[in-house]
Amino acid sequence: MKMKRNKIVDYLTHKVYGWEVVVTNISSYKKSFQVLSQIPEGSIPLGNISYRIFKTLELESYSTTKFTYYFYFPDEGNFTQYPSNVSMLDKIVAVSKIQKFTVVHKLIKIPTNTFKDILRNRNLTAVYDFLSKSNLFEEKSEFSFDLIFWMLKDKNCFTEITKILRLRRIYAEQVWKFAFFHFDEQAIKGNNY
Repeated sequence: MKMKRNKIVDYLTHKVYGWEVVVTNISSYKKSFQVLSQIPEGSIPLGNISYRIFKTLELESYSTTKFTYYFYFPDEGNFTQYPSNVSMLDKIVAVSKIQKFTVVHKLIKIPTNTFKDILRNRNLTAVYDFLSKSNLFEEKSEFSFDLIFWMLKDKNCFTEITKILRLRRIYAEQVWKFAFFHFDEQAIKGNNY
């Protein structure tokens, strides 16, 4: 069994967040297993879940399942997301990593001199603006296409970023490969320019 967890970074108080647990059966046999997960310490669960989530599931060979739960933080602080785990026949077969993060009432504005500074602010408009106007190949900009891969998994971000790159006549193979991820026929056919 293989298990993947999304990485968590900074959070704001009184904002709803979702946590996705993805479990993949990489064997050639159908598997029965249990998944134990919990919301981050210091948070309050939303919806019909408790602080700990325990599921017994069956998964066909070479298939994946996922579930998402939602929560919010009422107070500031440093908190830990304890690892989810998958067990089979009372034996743990997969464990995610422990995540540590900080919850604040308000994000501190960081000067936006480089692309990495802009990413820290998590402002999509500023990211798009940077991609539209900056010299992406200038060393001091600290830009690299691999820094935006996580954004390209979102269809809207992929569409906006490729639109910007298309207008600027910039081709980055690793960006256009996400066309297959989104089944974007125009981008797959090479109608990019």
